[in-house]
Amino acid sequence: MSEAVKGDAMTSELADESLNHDLRRNGAVIMSVFAFVWSVGVPGFADATVQWSAFGAALVVTVVLVTLAIRGRPVQRQRRMPPDWQRRYNRVGLIQGVAIGLTIALLIYLGQPAFIPAVVSLIVGLHFFPLAHAFDQPQYVWTGVGLCVIGGIGIAVFAMSSDQAGRALVGIGAAATLWVTSADVTFRG
Repeated sequence: MSEAVKGDAMTSELADESLNHDLRRNGAVIMSVFAFVWSVGVPGFADATVQWSAFGAALVVTVVLVTLAIRGRPVQRQRRMPPDWQRRYNRVGLIQGVAIGLTIALLIYLGQPAFIPAVVSLIVGLHFFPLAHAFDQPQYVWTGVGLCVIGGIGIAVFAMSSDQAGRALVGIGAAATLWVTSADVTFRG
């Protein structure tokens, strides 16, 4: 074990029950809301009926998951968090926001806006790796892997196929990844 990891493990603290509950609930709600945004923001369905059906289904899934997260239930797992978890969270969020903004500007400047959803999926995926440790939320690693894989596949689809297919893949894939994470955080902690 590296010295940095040893030092973190030695200085991490058990989160009290209230903080543990609040972080779990807030994380699950945020995942569901962003899943909804991904599902309706970039699906790329050409048929209006399919688009509205997808919107309705996404809304139902989101409302159910948010309701379950808010109601919550006791979870036995206690999280161990570094004392500076809030600072880490803020720093990761700031870096992610700047990276997304710069990426969007660069892709628009280069005349390649079709790649925005896939590259944003990669950036969002990468931001979950440090959050997994800051929140002692191990499943965030899998969320990060899922979003990075979806972003990578999305880039390939954009390069080889249509913008519409790439948007649908990234939008639905990112939404599904975040909904699964929301459910996992709600039910397993």
